[in-house]
Amino acid sequence: MFTSKLSIIKRCLNNSGYFWGTVVLILMTTVFMIGCGEGLGSGLPNHSDAFPAVSDHLERTSDGRIVLKKLRKTDGQEREIQGVRVYALWIEGEAEFSERCYWIIKRAMAGANHFSTVSYQEGQRALAERSGWDQFKPGTLKNQIHRYNVAQKGEKLPIKGVVLFEEREQGWQLLQVQELELK
Repeated sequence: MFTSKLSIIKRCLNNSGYFWGTVVLILMTTVFMIGCGEGLGSGLPNHSDAFPAVSDHLERTSDGRIVLKKLRKTDGQEREIQGVRVYALWIEGEAEFSERCYWIIKRAMAGANHFSTVSYQEGQRALAERSGWDQFKPGTLKNQIHRYNVAQKGEKLPIKGVVLFEEREQGWQLLQVQELELK
């Protein structure tokens, strides 16, 4: 068996034109594939890196009532801020309500918006208590309720936003989910 392997190698070396041509072709194909692969050549974050962060943000701020289903990258931009490389990843996707509930977007001054939800079974009284609006804005309970939207279980909503990553010694790390909104 060992002698048969040696004879194959000898035949390849005797036909060196074919052998080296094959080696060069394999190397060129490998370089081309690496250069054309999404994110392989650049090592920049992509939608699969952003999915866990966006999913966690949605579920955490909605008490698990809004679940991320799909996510895709629409654009990206690499920047350097005070010597730190930062990558902004624009995303679009689809979220789904896991139960019938009231929901509202709480606008944030900086960072990502929060999606406050209240179970439909908790009723209207819980909305005023939970939102805290009765403490800050004048009006009746009825006015408080109308600021919320009613969602049905399984209802889908398109989302969009920006996810920021920074480069560290261990590679690209999540910095912040920013400007996340339901369209």
